[in-house]
Amino acid sequence: MVDSRDQFFCYKGYDVTIMDFSKSQLQRDDIAAKKRRLKKINTVQGDMTKPFPFENETFDIIFNPVSNVYIEDLENIYK
Repeated sequence: MVDSRDQFFCYKGYDVTIMDFSKSQLQRDDIAAKKRRLKKINTVQGDMTKPFPFENETFDIIFNPVSNVYIEDLENIYK
């Protein structure tokens, strides 16, 4: 969900990628980003229990404050 942390990263000039399993949540994120005029937000549908849809070294930082509490096996997240 687009929140103050995402806005902070955008306002500081970072490109922000939000990955979520729910396509409807990603649609809400796109709407929220447009309302807030956040142009550097990219939304990607993905499943944290499977290999991520990104190449290695795609990101400089990964900020994951809460979502890891929703899955049992964290091994895939920290690869």
